[in-house]
Amino acid sequence: MKIQRKLKRIISAALAIMLFAGMCAYAGPADDPYLKQQAAQQQAVGQTVQTGQAEAAGPAAGAGTVSATTVWSNGRQVDLTKPMIALTFDDGPQTTSGGRILDTFAAYGQRATFFLVGDRIPSRAAEVQRMIAEGHEIGNHTYSHKYLNKCDAATIRSQVAKCNETVAATTGVSPILMRLPGGNKNSTVLANVGMPIILWNVDTQDWKYRNADHVKGAVIGKVKDGDIVLMHELYGSTATAVEAIVPTLVSQGFQLVTVSELAQFRGYAPAPGQIYYSFPAK
Repeated sequence: MKIQRKLKRIISAALAIMLFAGMCAYAGPADDPYLKQQAAQQQAVGQTVQTGQAEAAGPAAGAGTVSATTVWSNGRQVDLTKPMIALTFDDGPQTTSGGRILDTFAAYGQRATFFLVGDRIPSRAAEVQRMIAEGHEIGNHTYSHKYLNKCDAATIRSQVAKCNETVAATTGVSPILMRLPGGNKNSTVLANVGMPIILWNVDTQDWKYRNADHVKGAVIGKVKDGDIVLMHELYGSTATAVEAIVPTLVSQGFQLVTVSELAQFRGYAPAPGQIYYSFPAK
């Protein structure tokens, strides 16, 4: 009996240690946006949400401080002293190549921003929900990929609003940034989008060449801290390039962050109707 009681005490202690270790491994600030995004996504698909995780937040909200130079954001730590860039992907969702891109980012613990077309989302909802669940940012790329510089004010507002509504209905998270199809703009566009406009300063032209080596050559050895890189989710050649770009940039010391993270960590507050090409350190 004494041996049994002693064995029981040992087992109980071991279980307590395991539980404590699991809590420590999970620990991150309670307001970390990755956890809130997970909660929002879980609500959207009808899963149980744990207490304290029920309030959804935008991708840039609530980064928690870990140290003087490191913050907890979107499910991992970001070192503010190290270079960071934003890889962005337009025109999705496109599950075949998009799944490969997501797999690569997951393998290296990095994040991206996907500017999605609203009417392509319902048939690919699982991929879009995965983006949010894995800490990526979803941006607005209009509802039906219209060139807004050719539209009247009412159509511009409708294209932006319908895309936001579709993303929110699918994931529980509404975009806070948008990208103009083709980058096309005029004064009517700027006055009616009602969101910060994110363009780019590194164009891979992957849509034109559809060649993985060309895309790699446009990024590797060319990018610097604060850059925003334009790619498209539609092409297998882009997915192949990403499978080389991500590990190479990580090995070179770059952190791949969302556009909202890049802006926040480099001291910018993007404003509606304003255009941003990059977020270099101030």
